[in-house]
Amino acid sequence: MAIGLRYNAISAGAANQLGRTQYDLKATLSRVSAGTRINSAADDAAGSAVSTNLSTVARGTLMANRNARDAQSMIQTSEAALTEVISLVDRARELAVQSASETLEDDERGYIGEEMDQIIAEVKRIYLTSEFNDQSVAGGETYEVQVGTDESTDNRISLKMGDVKTAHTGLSPVDLTGSALSRIGIIRIDIVLDQLNTDRSRMGALHNRLDRAISNNQSKNESLMSAASRISDADMAFETSRMTANQVKMQAGVAVLSQAKQLSSSVLQLI
Repeated sequence: MAIGLRYNAISAGAANQLGRTQYDLKATLSRVSAGTRINSAADDAAGSAVSTNLSTVARGTLMANRNARDAQSMIQTSEAALTEVISLVDRARELAVQSASETLEDDERGYIGEEMDQIIAEVKRIYLTSEFNDQSVAGGETYEVQVGTDESTDNRISLKMGDVKTAHTGLSPVDLTGSALSRIGIIRIDIVLDQLNTDRSRMGALHNRLDRAISNNQSKNESLMSAASRISDADMAFETSRMTANQVKMQAGVAVLSQAKQLSSSVLQLI
């Protein structure tokens, strides 16, 4: 092999190999420190895109669950108003039954009427003041809740609040000033009670439906995160062994490069 002064092929080759080893070691250290196999799109262009999409949808399911839980809290607030109004209407029915008897005097019916007026006023106050996050929840309002990650209507659940307002409207005409009117009042109150019980049953079913939506989102999130992890997470056992090998190669490369540089200086011994 010819030995020249202007170009040291062995040194250049050693330097090139050392550069490749240094690049591999840098990539391995990045994977080990971050715990991920893909730290830039250059590592795996397709895998990076797929992993990002999966992670984005997975985070969306967590937010959808927050929406669903907020909806459950809204339902509970509305149901609390319904429960209180049902208790008031139950009392109103007792008064109507009492007033329907012709054994009462006018003064006694007057006392019953006063209590009935207070019941009606309280029902009105409840539907006017029952709110969740500044949203009315006792007037039969309907709200759309996003419980999925896509825009389609299949990813939303419609919530209809309890209708205390209609209950108040049904109670307002009840007149307990006479036995005949009180019997009509019993019929009116029964209609209001039936409506309130129907609302309460419907809201219980909605609460259970939201439970199922939350459970489905949790399962979906686990599957998506697991898939994203398989694509992007680093195999720590493999990467640490690779890191050790590259460190050894790095040290050997530096030693070889040092020796290669000395070949040119040996030419002086020929002069």
